[in-house]
Amino acid sequence: MSKARLFQAVKAPDLEKVKALLEADPALRQVTDERRRNALHLLCGLPANEKTRARSLRLAEYLLGAGSTAFGPPRSPTTWGPSTC
Repeated sequence: MSKARLFQAVKAPDLEKVKALLEADPALRQVTDERRRNALHLLCGLPANEKTRARSLRLAEYLLGAGSTAFGPPRSPTTWGPSTC
């Protein structure tokens, strides 16, 4: 599993590389970073620009179709507070 490679591909945004990584290791669909953000969260947090807008949209559609969600894991009473998303 290479969470770092997945997150790099998302930040690129490189749909083909993300597809290849997720097909090779479906467990990557569930990974999060230290702030509990998944691949879709990272993608949506990227700065918008004309150069990557279409690629970002295609990647977001793919991630949503592959089961990604904007809703993270439930917070426990000890972690309630402002959302990082």
